[in-house]
Amino acid sequence: MLHNGCMFLANEGCTADIYLILNGSHRGFVHYCDKDSVCDLPPEFDQYCKEYLKRDFAAYYMAYVDKTEDCCRNMSAEKRRRAAWERAQVRDFLAAAELSDWQGARRLLEAMGDSRGLSRKSRSFFHQYESRMMEAFPEDEAVWKFFDGAFGSWNSYGYPNEPLSFQKDGGRWRNPRQSFQAFVQTFYD
Repeated sequence: MLHNGCMFLANEGCTADIYLILNGSHRGFVHYCDKDSVCDLPPEFDQYCKEYLKRDFAAYYMAYVDKTEDCCRNMSAEKRRRAAWERAQVRDFLAAAELSDWQGARRLLEAMGDSRGLSRKSRSFFHQYESRMMEAFPEDEAVWKFFDGAFGSWNSYGYPNEPLSFQKDGGRWRNPRQSFQAFVQTFYD
C-alpha cells in the first residue's frame, strides 16, 4: 500500500496512478504519476507544483465525488434503464449461484442474450463464475457464447476486455483491492 512515501489511491487507466503524498513539504497533497512518461516531473518543478500539487486530498476527493454525481445526474433514461437491468441480472444470477442452481444460472445467461454490451462491472461479476459454468456445461453453446462475447472481444484501445480485479485470498497486490464480496455489494447499494 505504501510506495516511496506515497499511498496509492486510484488508477486512471493504463499506467497513470494517483497517490497521496505522506511526508515531506507536500504531505497531504495528491500526486499524479504516469509510468509511461520518460520522467514523472515536467522539466520545471514550479510547473509541476502548479499543475499537480495544487489540491489537497479533500479537494481531490470532493472533485471526484462531484464528477461522479454529475455523471449520474446527467445519465440518459436509456442508460439508467440499462444499469437497472444489469443490476437485476447480477442479483438473479447470484441468487441462483448461492443456491447452486446452475441450471437456473444457465437459463439466466441464455435469456440475457448478447453479452458484448454488458458493462465492464457486470462482465467482471460474471467472470468470477466463468470456470464454474464452463465446468457444469462444457458442451453448452449458450454458455460458451455468453462468455466468449463478454471476454473474447477487444476494446477500442486494442486490449482484451479484461474484468476488474479483486483481492485474492492469500495473494499480495502492490495496491489495495476490494474483495469480491465488497464488489458484489455495490450491485445492491
